[in-house]
Amino acid sequence: MIIKVYRLFQALSLDIAIGAVILSTAVAKYYGVSLTWPIQLCLFIAVWLIYTFDHLMAAAFIVIYFLLVRFTVFWAKEVFVALGYTAGVFLAPLALLSKWPVVGELWLVPCVFLVALINLLLFSLYDYGQDKQNGFHSVVLRIGTESSRKLIGLLLMITFSLVVWLLTKHPAHLLFWVLLVMTGSLVALHLRPTVFHPRDNYRILGDGIFFLPLVYLIYA
Repeated sequence: MIIKVYRLFQALSLDIAIGAVILSTAVAKYYGVSLTWPIQLCLFIAVWLIYTFDHLMAAAFIVIYFLLVRFTVFWAKEVFVALGYTAGVFLAPLALLSKWPVVGELWLVPCVFLVALINLLLFSLYDYGQDKQNGFHSVVLRIGTESSRKLIGLLLMITFSLVVWLLTKHPAHLLFWVLLVMTGSLVALHLRPTVFHPRDNYRILGDGIFFLPLVYLIYA
């Protein structure tokens, strides 16, 4: 029953929007500020509308979508979506700061971007056959599955190295341990497609990792 309810949340893109709010709230706590519920609600609505519109665009505006893909770099949609997601997560927390954080406090930004990008690339890899059949476009379809696996592997190594490096500097910081678990979950998705592909189980883990910052919000 729980799985069925969660799959309904996935179909409506509610899990993605909730995950974005949780992650943004965790980022705000990291920077020592608090997000009010109106800000959280606005972020939820914005992310939900973006993902809902993306689904509608793919179904009802296929001609425009094709033209964008054919004549621009819009085929690299995973990169643009990851950039937009990261911007949405960090916009409110950074805007609430009285002064801009030092460089050392901004390493969290590329960590979140890389996690979001890898997540999207993995989803495209898992959806390769379906996306190709439906005429959709993505980085994976553009460069092929083998090159995509190598790219994802490289990005995972970079992300893992970055998070471990941050942990050596802040070994007691729970948020970085959460990021390490999130990265490890993506490694599992990358290395065990036969386990997670049946019944689209990869979506449960892939979207579920963005709920892990709740641990930081509760216990830190």
